Amino acid sequence: MTSIEQVTNFSLSGHTVSDLLQELNGHLAINCLQPEEYDFSCCGSDPLPTKFSHLIAFVVEGTNEGFYIHVGCISRQDKFGLKPPIWTDFGYAKTYSPESAYRIATECQRFLTATLWN
Repeated sequence: MTSIEQVTNFSLSGHTVSDLLQELNGHLAINCLQPEEYDFSCCGSDPLPTKFSHLIAFVVEGTNEGFYIHVGCISRQDKFGLKPPIWTDFGYAKTYSPESAYRIATECQRFLTATLWN
């Protein structure tokens, strides 16, 4: 890992989903990548899953207007792959342009990946 890849010192250990999203919002603000409509938010303070396969950020186009950037994880139900994986959505943010959504999702993925290295 290089210093360019190390975009945060945040570690997942002992934190909640709310902690992760708050840290992610701060990281995006520092990098001037705040969503135009609303930031990532979470109801409650659920603990982060302890076992998961991947942390993921992705964009979906809204049905009426805008683009939603989701962050979450994929967890296996069993080690043999007999049951389908489970998607756990941590939260989402909203923006209006596909370009903005793509830039934000890319930086979110960089952040999520760096949290795994900490």
